[in-house]
Amino acid sequence: MDVRTVTLEIEGRLTEGTFAISEGRWHLRWTGGEVTFSPSSRPHHTVQGDEALRQFIAEELAPRGIVPHICGTCAFFAFSGMSRSMSGGWVGYCLHDKTGPLNPLQDTVEIWNGCAHWTVRESKEVQDGKV
Repeated sequence: MDVRTVTLEIEGRLTEGTFAISEGRWHLRWTGGEVTFSPSSRPHHTVQGDEALRQFIAEELAPRGIVPHICGTCAFFAFSGMSRSMSGGWVGYCLHDKTGPLNPLQDTVEIWNGCAHWTVRESKEVQDGKV
């Protein structure tokens, strides 16, 4: 099981937590709490990583006042059609300080990565958990 350390904003306070996926279940833990989540699926449709992230935020995190400071919720994160398709919605691009063409070998990041440049997306979608 791949366990990642993530920064969480919980009701305005920053704290560290851990995120892991095991047997299709998502586990997010922090001091004083945890959430376990199973992305829903539909017949003949594989849930993409970004779809599952939106669902996780809307159903589990937003009601608890939690904003994960991860690439998938950052203003600098974007998918290309190819990056989303080829990664199943798990890998996109960091556009922080980008002025030229994107380089898939240097600029790609996973949706659960995080960095010091995280910036909130100023949109109703983020506030409503629809990243």
